[in-house]
Order: sequence, then C-alpha cells, then structure tokens
Amino acid sequence: MKSFQDKVAVITGAGSGLGRSLALQLATAGADLALCDLNSTGLEETHRQIGENAKVSLHIVDVSSREQMHAFAQAVMAQFGRIEILFNNAGITLTPTFFEEISDAQFEKVISINLWGVYNGKVNIAPSRGDGAPLGAWVPANASQDDTPAAQEHVRKLMMQKYGFSSFGWLNFLANYVRRNTQPSKCK
Repeated sequence: MKSFQDKVAVITGAGSGLGRSLALQLATAGADLALCDLNSTGLEETHRQIGENAKVSLHIVDVSSREQMHAFAQAVMAQFGRIEILFNNAGITLTPTFFEEISDAQFEKVISINLWGVYNGKVNIAPSRGDGAPLGAWVPANASQDDTPAAQEHVRKLMMQKYGFSSFGWLNFLANYVRRNTQPSKCK
C-alpha cells in the first residue's frame, strides 16, 4: 500500500491510546475512518482531535460481541462501500495486578475483549472491496493501551515506514502481561 489517501480504515479501540494515535496518523495521511470504542467520551475526543482532516464515522461497539461487530461492519459498508484496512486494536489490561490476584471474571473479560474481539474483527470486518474479496491489511494491534509518546512514535514508524504493517497481537499482550505480573516461583 503506497498511500492511505482515500482508503477506508476501521480502528477498534479508537477512544484512547494506540487506537487514537492510529486514527490521528491515518487522518493526517488522508484516510477515511470508521472508529469504534465502548467509551463514547474518548471516541468523541478522538474525533475532536482529528477535526476536519478526514471523513469519520463513530460507533459505540463492544468488540467481544459478535452481533455488535457484525452490525458495525454492516454500518461501515453501508457508509463507505468498502473496508481496506482493519486495525484490530481494542484491548484491555489489568495492571498493576499480580496474576494470582486476578479473578476468573476479570480474566474472562480480558480474554473476551483481547481474544474474541480480535476474532470478531477478523471474521466480520476483514478488509473487503464490498464483494467479499479480501483487500488490504488486517492488523491485530491490541498489545497494549500504552499512550506514551514513545508508543505513539513506534506506531507511527510501523505505519509509515514503507507503508508496511507489522502484526503485534493478543499473544504478545498475554505473554507480556503474564511475565510482568507473576512473581518468581518459590519452588526450588
């Protein structure tokens, strides 16, 4: 992909963090955006920061819900007629909690969003010309909710360097989460 100009990009988790950074970068590059998040305040702040730089549609969506993701995909296709780039970015963390302190319900919520959310995005919003043929790039990017300047610069470099994409998905999140939040074994 040599240019983002007039490409239709879907970004889940666009209300904060890397999702917002992606939206701002893509708007600057000329893409049309379909943004979703559960946090309507954050989503509207992302839209405010984009300003008039892009065509933008906002959607309140629970990515862990297959039905909501299907409806979101239909709304995007109705508005734009195609999806060329999917950033499956929505994700949550439970830091700074030790792994042993996480309840089953908390872990199920993380898996629901960080695993099923990515799957629901892939199944329902895989980039398409509108006729079901695959097109563009699928980027599971929910490795963290890091909104630091360093993380934003990392995303910018990944996106803009030769307009290539890297896949850094939910497995990285889980591996990093477990590594950061478990104590060394006391077994000898």
